[in-house]
Amino acid sequence: SLEAPNIECLSTDVAAEQLDNAEAKGVELLWMNGGPVKPRHVHAMALLERLPSPACDSEDGVHILFEGEGGTWVAHGDLEGVLSLACEDAALSGKAYKRRPPAEGAVIFAWAGYAQWSRTQLLGEMARGSWGWAPGGVADVRNAIAAQLGGPSLWDALRESQRLSWAPANELSRDFEKRFPSSPQPAAHDPQAQALSVLVNQFETLRRDTAASSDAEAAPPRRPRGCEQQ
Repeated sequence: SLEAPNIECLSTDVAAEQLDNAEAKGVELLWMNGGPVKPRHVHAMALLERLPSPACDSEDGVHILFEGEGGTWVAHGDLEGVLSLACEDAALSGKAYKRRPPAEGAVIFAWAGYAQWSRTQLLGEMARGSWGWAPGGVADVRNAIAAQLGGPSLWDALRESQRLSWAPANELSRDFEKRFPSSPQPAAHDPQAQALSVLVNQFETLRRDTAASSDAEAAPPRRPRGCEQQ
């Protein structure tokens, strides 16, 4: 998570005083880097475990993203609406801590900005194997919260679960594999070391290609044999 930004610089109706009041009620607000598109716009997501989900899918700019067992659900939408629901959820615990642990209060993920891809760009990246996909759920949000508290990352949990689907082998994926060959599997299973090795290989390939291109541009043109200077 990131340091809390100046809320007055963001496009939201939530004031700093509201955030302080929410924190006093046991709501944990985690700021995340959303991306460079509309960097002042804020959208939020919260795991709610005590407050019943609304009968309507949309209320005050908030939507039900996931529903789980035991009445748990994940709200997603404008920060103001999600913050209000999180405060209600935290209040239902019946405790009056100054600052409750996230497991007993409510946790909000807040993103400032978006990361966007064009449709063709995203499809191309999926086709070459840069993206895997899987249906999400309440457990994934719970794992994301645990990761912020020092647990394994959500990405690691997904990779270990074998839930991810990938595009079948195709011309784009084969070409990508030729340009950036996968590193051999390490003797001991270490996902972080393996990912780092792949990134290093990709960087070295790009560096060599860039250097070769620069050398070719800097070299003087070669005169064909047999041609005399006029």
